[in-house]
Amino acid sequence: MMIFNQKYHRTLLSKLLVLITILMSISIVTSVRPSKGCTYPPKDGLISGLSPGETVDFKRQINGAEKMTHRLILPSNYNSNGIVPPVFYYFHGLGGDHEQCGDTCERASEMGFVSISMSGYEKSWKHGGSFLWTTNVDSVAQTLGIMEEVENNVCVDLDRIWAVGCSNGGMFTFELAADERTASKLLGIAPIVGLPHKGFSRGPKVQGIHMMGMWGEKDDLVPPISNTDYPDVTRSKKGLYFSTSDKVMMDWTVGNGCAGSGQDALDESEDWGIGAYGNLITCTLGCGEQENGVRVVGCIFNKGHVCNADMINEPIFNFMLESQSSSLDNFQSHDNSNENSDKGSREDSNNDTLLEKSISDNESVSDDESISDNESTLDNESISDNLPIPDNESISDNESTSDTEPFSDKKSISDNESILDNELLLGNMSDNAVYHKAVNILLLTTVFITFRQI
Repeated sequence: MMIFNQKYHRTLLSKLLVLITILMSISIVTSVRPSKGCTYPPKDGLISGLSPGETVDFKRQINGAEKMTHRLILPSNYNSNGIVPPVFYYFHGLGGDHEQCGDTCERASEMGFVSISMSGYEKSWKHGGSFLWTTNVDSVAQTLGIMEEVENNVCVDLDRIWAVGCSNGGMFTFELAADERTASKLLGIAPIVGLPHKGFSRGPKVQGIHMMGMWGEKDDLVPPISNTDYPDVTRSKKGLYFSTSDKVMMDWTVGNGCAGSGQDALDESEDWGIGAYGNLITCTLGCGEQENGVRVVGCIFNKGHVCNADMINEPIFNFMLESQSSSLDNFQSHDNSNENSDKGSREDSNNDTLLEKSISDNESVSDDESISDNESTLDNESISDNLPIPDNESISDNESTSDTEPFSDKKSISDNESILDNELLLGNMSDNAVYHKAVNILLLTTVFITFRQI
């Protein structure tokens, strides 16, 4: 007959509670997925000598092309109290470079993000259907190289990587989410006045990618609302065809395994500060039925081709921070006290005419180096049989494109500027996932054994 020893069992239960608390603490810490840069940062790496809150410009190349300049800003709380920060990648509009992000990237770093603003080749980003008016360099490969270098040199959370883009850069964020090389790396995207070309709205490659799109109601360069005979197609004043915002919302809602078409109303308890702007901005929601799950949000604001305004930036930052709020409790809180003052005042005038600019010397589209009003810049694949291009919108004979990339597949990058080996990153990611599972198994085993003794 078993004799009940009250003192013994009290001691045993006390020890059990202590052990559970320790194991749960470890489990919570490992809920983030720290990059290799958190444990093995190179002594002479990308941010060597850089202090929290400081900026570094660095040059990198792909496939023997020219070196492009990119900018990285560390958050002010970098390397403090074991914080593993999220990542904010910014992609400029046509004709821009790494400097276009400006105050937005500085603000991102102040809010706890490692901020990276990249420069695309020929001041542009290649995405589905854009080969006639953007670079022919593989922009996804260029981005992947920077991502891997950052992950190996900087301490970041691999589960909280965001891609934000303006105009052509916003279009490119859809490409990153649709490409198998980068889609699984992203927590979410935030395209601003950028939409996929007609026929290239594909939704996310993998489920679980958040999306908040911001499009201008008065935008005639990338109009979000159908102005053609086809409800899913919109045409810009320059003759480019795009998918409508409604089409994108449907594709992203379905692509994330959710019900509906992405046209649900926002809940007041989950509007990311959008309600503060009243009728200046109208948004719809997809995947709202998923409790604490992925969110797909599409917003139309009452401006034109604008990338930088409070009514755009505030909801996007709130959306990014709240998408995984349980892991962001330690980050600097965001002050919204001035949200209602001068709404939309901080506009970037350079963005108003991003697609108005003529194609530069190194963007060979036509002899006069401009996209004329009667020239369509889409290839046949992007225009379906039931949407023919009028005769006066055909591609002129002098608009030639190369079937091959202008640079060879062989990478000729110096040792200190190489694109890092995928296996290093994947190994580090795998180790963290296995460790997290092991902690949980140990916790359950301990509880089981202890109660068997009781």
